[in-house]
Amino acid sequence: MPVSVAIASAHLGAEGCTHDESSGGTKSSAAGSVSATKCATPLPDASPQGTGLCGGPCDFSSAQLSFVSASPSTTHVQIGDVALLDADTGMELQALSAYTPLVWDGTQYSPWDENVSPFSQIKTSYTLSPPAWSMLGPSFTYSHQYQVRITVLVDGVALPLESPPLTRPARLST
Repeated sequence: MPVSVAIASAHLGAEGCTHDESSGGTKSSAAGSVSATKCATPLPDASPQGTGLCGGPCDFSSAQLSFVSASPSTTHVQIGDVALLDADTGMELQALSAYTPLVWDGTQYSPWDENVSPFSQIKTSYTLSPPAWSMLGPSFTYSHQYQVRITVLVDGVALPLESPPLTRPARLST
């Protein structure tokens, strides 16, 4: 394979937290109304409002991938399938998606066209759609172990990768 790829890190965020960095960092939530959630201490009216639980910041799901090219030509990569797995059984629990590819330039992340230059090493980031935790059932607790499977297409050739075991982030009390 002319380009090797590895999952550098993955993070499973809160249900309903989605955003698109390409729109100037505007964050949005697919969770719907906050009123459906009981907030022990709502944020004061003067506080900055986020899209997370009770108006706080949203905890987004993401994956960072590293690419190393040994190719003398530019290689196109893209994310194919993404799935949330049960780390104990390997069973697929939910299909996810990856969007907003970004590349690290040594100072910050910026939009990326998913092309890997010849003989280069790059670090990238993708926002992942949030797991629908509420759909998993009571046996899938905050301490349960999960994995993220990402299929990367390298010049059209599928390369499946799996993250190390991850846990669901615990809810913060407010």
